[in-house]
Amino acid sequence: MEQSRAVWILIFIVAAMAIITLGMLLVLGIYLYLTPQAVETTPPQYAPAPVIPEPAEPIDEGITSERVRAIAEKMEGIEGINPGAKFGLYIEGGGNYTVGQTEEGIMVVEGGQEYTDIDLFLDSMESFEAVEDADDVCAKIRELRNAGNITYETHISEMQMYFKGYLSLAPCLE
Repeated sequence: MEQSRAVWILIFIVAAMAIITLGMLLVLGIYLYLTPQAVETTPPQYAPAPVIPEPAEPIDEGITSERVRAIAEKMEGIEGINPGAKFGLYIEGGGNYTVGQTEEGIMVVEGGQEYTDIDLFLDSMESFEAVEDADDVCAKIRELRNAGNITYETHISEMQMYFKGYLSLAPCLE
């Protein structure tokens, strides 16, 4: 009789521990679900400020933020980046633009901003127009990057790229 009572007490303790563990996992899951993902707004202190190249010529080709936004909207995976993520687009002889994701959608700002996550550098207006005219923007970016007409720099770690959703842009950056 004493032995069966000890078995029941052991079963009760194990069951109680299992219920407590499940409850803690449930609370943790609810907490993670309801907690908004914070976007890092301050740059890492160890990263040097990016050098923003000046346009070689005055902007006379008519690049506008609307044309840049049209390219960004055609990029495969752009909808996957998180609000607060932004990258720079620098066109030799054509101007500097910052493209980012907000709660409302894609935003484009004329002029390069400091503390972008990624910077894309296009060597000419011809490269910009080739990307703009392409049906598959990401394929054209890869082709021009392999030819040396487009380069890019990342200013954040791979972990930060993951949390900001840049993995969705991998087809364009590979």
